[in-house]
Amino acid sequence: MALDECHREDFVPRAFGLCNDVKQQLTLCLRAARIEHASQNRAKATEKQKLFAEKTRRMDEEAYGPNKILLDILAREKDGKSSLPRYEAPVLAAPIQQAE
Repeated sequence: MALDECHREDFVPRAFGLCNDVKQQLTLCLRAARIEHASQNRAKATEKQKLFAEKTRRMDEEAYGPNKILLDILAREKDGKSSLPRYEAPVLAAPIQQAE
């Protein structure tokens, strides 16, 4: 408001910088408000990221087990380095031939 009133006055005071102090105060006030708002937004974003990471961790744990053990097993099997023995069907005895 004070800046608007100063600008409505005659040209001569504005030309000699009489409105500069009012403008500087307004600029500092707006800057402080912007910094505070940015700080609050940053805090909210950090909290959202933590919640998202926790939710993702829980979903992964439900899907792949603790510490994503299933992913590790699948990766090892894909690389052929499985620590688990592969299942092999038992060898059956030779078929019995019927006497003629």
